[in-house]
Amino acid sequence: MKTKSLTKFILAICITIVLASCSGGRVSVSLTDVMPSDSVSISTESTASPTTPTASATTSGILTPSSPIVVAPPTITASSTPPLTSTRPVPNYPPKTEPNPASDFYYIIDGDNVTITGYRGPEGDVVIPEIIEGKAVKSIGVGAFFQSYYHITRITIPPGVTSIGNAAFAYCLNLSSITIPDSVTHVGESAFFGCSISAITIPKGITYISDRSFLGSDLAAIILPDGLTSIGNVAFGNCYNLSSITIPDGLTSIGDGAFGGCIKLTSLVVPDSIISIGYEAFIGCTDLTITCARDSYAHQYCRNNGIRFQLTT
Repeated sequence: MKTKSLTKFILAICITIVLASCSGGRVSVSLTDVMPSDSVSISTESTASPTTPTASATTSGILTPSSPIVVAPPTITASSTPPLTSTRPVPNYPPKTEPNPASDFYYIIDGDNVTITGYRGPEGDVVIPEIIEGKAVKSIGVGAFFQSYYHITRITIPPGVTSIGNAAFAYCLNLSSITIPDSVTHVGESAFFGCSISAITIPKGITYISDRSFLGSDLAAIILPDGLTSIGNVAFGNCYNLSSITIPDGLTSIGDGAFGGCIKLTSLVVPDSIISIGYEAFIGCTDLTITCARDSYAHQYCRNNGIRFQLTT
């Protein structure tokens, strides 16, 4: 396991070096363990002349380059990715309540809305400002904090933000705490891939846990919000410390490998509302007992897949 973790870490470092050394021309980088298949291109600075922003979307903090990096689809499975680990000691940063200055971020202004696209500030706590240049911060962009291996330990997202993009905090190996406001209604795929987060409160407006959202994270317990209807593929895959999860009534589907590799998960109550459970949704959960209603979909799934169950009626 240590060898795989080291390999994963070295791969991420190599990606960083490639990104930093490229100037001009189109570069194709395969981040197969992080980015979803429908992800948009991620822009990075280049020594080539930048394009001029369009009239409908102006940029601040960073110019959009003419040579975007194209990201390939993923090949993640429930049992293929061990937890990532950082070998660098984490200093005991003091708690922070005041917002970071706008200069700590890369961002794009589109009309009256601001999207955070990157971070270049100091290590430790990050408090994203609610307002930048008189405009409201509404979203955290694709890969905005991606590869912040050591820099960030805690993040506070301000009220008013509605969307967290794909892989927004992926590979933030020392990110142990994040505050998400109830205004957030969308969290993208692989958003917290490989983070050190041990607990998180999912906003009430979230109805779908995206694919690979918490893959390989340190989550130990989580309560999913009322109104949630679906859990995506490998959403909690390889959360080796996950021992408690509460699924709300009304959930209808659990994706492929959703809880694969959650070796500490020993009990799970599955509501009658479930009508679909994906392939190997609980693979590797050798001590798991599912509590469900007699003749429910979950009951039949357990019988067909050799999973221990306990009936409520």
